[in-house]
Amino acid sequence: MENIVESLSYKSFNIQVYKEDDFFNPREWDNRTKMVCFHGRYELGDKHEFRSPESLEEFLTANKANLYVLPLYLYDHGGITISTTPFNCRFDSGQVGFIYITKEKALDEGIHDPFKTMKQEVETYNDYLVGNCYGYSIYDEQGEYLDSCGGYLGHHNFCMEEAKSQADYLDRTLPKQYALALA
Repeated sequence: MENIVESLSYKSFNIQVYKEDDFFNPREWDNRTKMVCFHGRYELGDKHEFRSPESLEEFLTANKANLYVLPLYLYDHGGITISTTPFNCRFDSGQVGFIYITKEKALDEGIHDPFKTMKQEVETYNDYLVGNCYGYSIYDEQGEYLDSCGGYLGHHNFCMEEAKSQADYLDRTLPKQYALALA
């Protein structure tokens, strides 16, 4: 596998964490928030019906009593990254939209900190945009494939921890399976 970012011998297993190139857009999941962006070169955020940034701002102003809202900023220089706080580069960054959640939806879903929820969804989307997308494979000592899982966003250390947890499970269950097969 050519996209290996970390290999580890763990117990009686070899674990490989790899970078996924063809990852799905997390904004196509069932998100709690609505992320509305406008950019001339990129399709960002969620699909929406707003014709212009001005029509979005009119909507937000008209509904401000019923919404929690944060601005969205983009930095575009050899790659793109998105945040709810501005970047320190006036040439390659600027505001591209807003993320919001209705107060009713926050209440219905038991969200106690809607701003934290919005920031977390932006961080998840940013991990997708910058390519922090990972999976793992587990092999036995002879190099035989045992298990794999993909779809991890964030730092690859999280994916490795999940792989080790799965290896712990395999360590507990595989000897029993082999013993039953030999009986």
